[in-house]
Amino acid sequence: MTKLSAPLSEVCTFRHGGTPTKSNPKYWGGDIPWVSPKDMKTTLLRGAQDSITQLGVDESATSLVPSGTILTVVRSGILAHSVPFAIAERPLTFNQDIKAIQVSDSRITSDYVYWFLRSKEPEILSRGVKKGATVHSLQSGYLESLPIPLLSTSEQARIVDLLSRAENIVRMRRAAEQKAKEIIPALFLDMFGDPGTNPSAVFSAGRLNRDRTGTLEATKLLGDLVDPERGITYGVVQRGDEYAGGVPVIRIGDFVENVWAPKDVVCTDPAISSKYSRTVLQGGEIVVSIRGTIGKAAIVPSSAAGWNVAREVAVVPILPGVSRYYIHAFLQSDTAQSFFLRETRGVAQRGINLEDLRNLTVPMPTPAKVARYEYFVTRLNHVVASQSAAEMLASSAFESLLKGVFGAAA
Repeated sequence: MTKLSAPLSEVCTFRHGGTPTKSNPKYWGGDIPWVSPKDMKTTLLRGAQDSITQLGVDESATSLVPSGTILTVVRSGILAHSVPFAIAERPLTFNQDIKAIQVSDSRITSDYVYWFLRSKEPEILSRGVKKGATVHSLQSGYLESLPIPLLSTSEQARIVDLLSRAENIVRMRRAAEQKAKEIIPALFLDMFGDPGTNPSAVFSAGRLNRDRTGTLEATKLLGDLVDPERGITYGVVQRGDEYAGGVPVIRIGDFVENVWAPKDVVCTDPAISSKYSRTVLQGGEIVVSIRGTIGKAAIVPSSAAGWNVAREVAVVPILPGVSRYYIHAFLQSDTAQSFFLRETRGVAQRGINLEDLRNLTVPMPTPAKVARYEYFVTRLNHVVASQSAAEMLASSAFESLLKGVFGAAA
């Protein structure tokens, strides 16, 4: 009777990696990629951040595997939330935190095994990962024991083609969304130039300026462009334990690439939030990171009204009539980022003083120029939102397809 499935250990071989001693320079800097978890951010491995020599291969515990080999992470903090798999596009080596999987049975193909493992990621995360304090690891033998459906080679090829096409659609959607996001800072530079290198204007606080094209009207301090009743201030110092149904508190990690994008939102006791009423969000403010990674900024959407922010985030409540889109873009400019870098203080807890932030000089173009910029930005934001929604839909469809294909094959 033909077997319907087999454990991976029956159709694949598994190899562990190693690290040549760092004290011998003859082992390092060669032309053989040496993969570690930090390289596992792509599905196709063409190289690695580190490389070793043939001598490093011969005199260490690492393994040299051929193209087509599947690699996965078996020990890393990344296993807290994902299990990356990648296919080697050239012969390479890897360290002890990586495991290589090579097909040893003519009944299945490497691409088919790769997609099978991708489909098992949720199960591997929930059942196969041992949680540590900071570093997690894959249970020994867990991957080897997974039963893989033994389908015909034609059916395997159909599944590989279907999933490859579906993932490519997701990849194209993400690329389109990223391109749309990149247009906005490019538009700022095209319309206003870099305020720090514009030879036609003198950027000193409070001085009236105008360049030859009539682009610049004056410079202001950031503190003069905000609601005087609220001012620029930071948020909740100690948010306390997670409070179910409480007030969401936004942290630096909740705005990505200078876009508001909270995922794992934490909540605090409403009584704690009320102590920091000046940073209770109303929607439309700009939030700026002032601790750790300094100078990230995002515009608060109206849907976040009533939320608060963490101590490492400053709230900048822009005055009515002042374009938050222009201020947000200026904060991302090289001039503003140089200011953040220059004014950052501290060693263990690096940050920028609120008074320094208030004194950031902001070049103010003419209202007509700003209005034109805002017109284009609002429309570009609609394009970004549309592309983001399309990417989410494509990703959801892809995940359902990935799960469904192997669920039906089981």
